Amino acid sequence: MRFSPFYYLLLLLPALPAHAQPDVSAWEVLKIGLNDPKNFDRRRQAVTAIGSIGLTPEAIKQVEHGLRDTDPLVRQTAAAELGQMKSLSSIPALKAALEDPSGEVAVHRRPRTLAIGRSLRRDGPAGSPAQAAEIDGRFH
Repeated sequence: MRFSPFYYLLLLLPALPAHAQPDVSAWEVLKIGLNDPKNFDRRRQAVTAIGSIGLTPEAIKQVEHGLRDTDPLVRQTAAAELGQMKSLSSIPALKAALEDPSGEVAVHRRPRTLAIGRSLRRDGPAGSPAQAAEIDGRFH
């Protein structure tokens, strides 16, 4: 079940300092949550909220940022979000992330990367079947 980005925004509001101004944009709140050094769950929630925004360049950039998080659950969530977003531009980042030192993260990324590869083959732009075959070939 996917929730509205505003649902996640409400979860992240405690990340704002008490003196926060009411004109703080939603992106600023999400970035605060994404960069919270003490709370991995808040970072994971921020990745999920940003992923639900869709295929905008800023959303892709911020979710890919989650692939480099120090916590494996945040990295796993980022991979899942990029897969659900079907972000073709994220294929290189997902391929690089397959080498993640956390086995759980790498195993979780494999189906997401394969799903993007299949999507490329089925729906993608011209020349994408070769890209899809390269991704699929990584696992055979």
